Amino acid sequence: MMNEERNPSEYDLVLGGDNPPPVDGLVLGGIEGVKRKFSSSNTDKETIRIFKEALKYDDIGKDWLYEILETATGEIQWIAAVVLSEIANKPYKRLFYQWEKRSSLPQIISITKKDTKKVIKKKDNLKIILELVPSDREKQLVEYFKNTILENRGQWHIWRKKYSQYMLYLRGIDLCECDLRKINLSNINLVNANFKRANLPAVNLTGSILCYANLSQTNLYIAILKQVDFRKANLKKARLYGEKIIQCHFGEANLYNVDCENYCFKKSIFTNANLSYSSLIYSDFRDVIIDKANFFAANFRRANISGLDFKGLNIRYANFARSIRKKTNFKGAYFKGAHFSDDYYEPGWE
Repeated sequence: MMNEERNPSEYDLVLGGDNPPPVDGLVLGGIEGVKRKFSSSNTDKETIRIFKEALKYDDIGKDWLYEILETATGEIQWIAAVVLSEIANKPYKRLFYQWEKRSSLPQIISITKKDTKKVIKKKDNLKIILELVPSDREKQLVEYFKNTILENRGQWHIWRKKYSQYMLYLRGIDLCECDLRKINLSNINLVNANFKRANLPAVNLTGSILCYANLSQTNLYIAILKQVDFRKANLKKARLYGEKIIQCHFGEANLYNVDCENYCFKKSIFTNANLSYSSLIYSDFRDVIIDKANFFAANFRRANISGLDFKGLNIRYANFARSIRKKTNFKGAYFKGAHFSDDYYEPGWE
């Protein structure tokens, strides 16, 4: 029985290597063996590997990493937060938009009865994302990242660049009215984040998820927006001026009275988005999906809307004066009061 208890398991660390162990030699098993490795680790890569190994012990390993998050400092603390982010983001992975497939698979999840195969209810990815409620530990993780952003911006940029391949977990972070100019917020889970009235000029949001985020009245002047998921986000009266928006998903987003002048929306999606009263002067809408979008009183003056199909869409009182309209279809659109004359001009519109 004693021999069985001392027999090392798959993850045990046995001291002594190839040499015969001393009579009083120790067998360090389980999480204690991982901790022993950590105490003698010398490189960042080795620390990441050890932290990931700790997670094989489920809650025990996770508790240890959160203990490090609370007690450690510097880069060790950051690495613990990075590894914990991978665990926190795991339930979201299959729900985020798949850019390479241009779809959010599976879009609809059906729950059926086994006996009758009758569909009980259907949920889309956005509803499932909203129903994922952050735990207290995950909120603690977000608080660590928030403090780093606000109190140690220089170090944030160094570590964010060094560990850019890891998606950070900042769901629900509150950065309302904060000045975050030129900050690197790429590849981050920012679901339900609050950026209301924040100053974000030249911010990098490449690859980040902002579903349900509040960006109303936010300054995103010359922001870097590539493959950003803005589904269900609130961008009411936000300012997005003078850069490219590439492959961004604005599905069901609120873009009411948004200032998007001089933007290229290459391969972006606006399905069910509200762009009423939006300023889209000089913007490029070629190769854009606008299914069921609302463009009531939108200003397309001098914009390139070549190839768009407005059939069935609300473009009443929209301004298309001097816009480029090659192969643009307006048949079947609701365009009462819309302006198409090249010499049309309304003071204050440009």
